[in-house]
Amino acid sequence: SGRPESAAERPCWPTLAGGLQAEPEMVAREASGQHLRSLLALLGPRLWLMHQDSLRFSAKRTYNGLAAFLGVQPFPTNTEFRRHNSQRGHRTELCRNASVHAVLQQSFAEEYRDLEAVLHAAAVDVPVALRLRRTRCDRAEELGGGAG
Repeated sequence: SGRPESAAERPCWPTLAGGLQAEPEMVAREASGQHLRSLLALLGPRLWLMHQDSLRFSAKRTYNGLAAFLGVQPFPTNTEFRRHNSQRGHRTELCRNASVHAVLQQSFAEEYRDLEAVLHAAAVDVPVALRLRRTRCDRAEELGGGAG
């Protein structure tokens, strides 16, 4: 039809492995590194970037950094930043299937490099997890206590 396919028109694969096999272009389609690079080039210092790990490990500092960027007061000292809308446990077979996990990580190799480069260009510390290519599968606390 010439128009981009919407998410609603894409099939829902019963497994991640099946989806990757049927749609090898899925990784390239979902990559965000190049888009962030373009945004940074367009907006420069008007773009505030942060990595998800900054919320996980230093939420207050991250939100106060955002407040400062926006030119507003920092959050009160007694403000608690909690996690919401965060489902723990296995959501797909990814962390239980080492070969799919390895293929997916390899498929995202360029994306990892792009994200590191964008964060570096934006003067944002590149988190250890990104440098070491750690994923949710490497965090037992996210999976309900058990490994991978």
